[in-house]
Amino acid sequence: MYEEELWALVLNHKAGDMELYKELKSIYTDKEWMKEREIVFSKLSRYRGIDKYENTIKAMATNTSGRAHYREIVSILRRMKKYPKGKEKILEYIYNVLTLYIMANYEQKRYVVMKFTHE
Repeated sequence: MYEEELWALVLNHKAGDMELYKELKSIYTDKEWMKEREIVFSKLSRYRGIDKYENTIKAMATNTSGRAHYREIVSILRRMKKYPKGKEKILEYIYNVLTLYIMANYEQKRYVVMKFTHE
């Protein structure tokens, strides 16, 4: 019953709600989820197109939890590539992630240098 309600919410009533998506994902094993996730994406495609993938990877990128997590992101990026302008979206996403990473590391290194030189 609970699982059916989650499916209805994710696919119909609150399509795109990442918290519900994560909750639905949590009731499956990783192997099961790979199959179930495709059902979610295929049913939502009529509403969102490539945006469904883009929103998913953005949400996933905020929670880095190991190699399997990154593999799942790469799997989604590969699916995005099949859409019109998918390659451009992927490159834009990668550029944004790298920019954030570089800026975060720059600020961190700058802080260490400033602290060291002012002591």
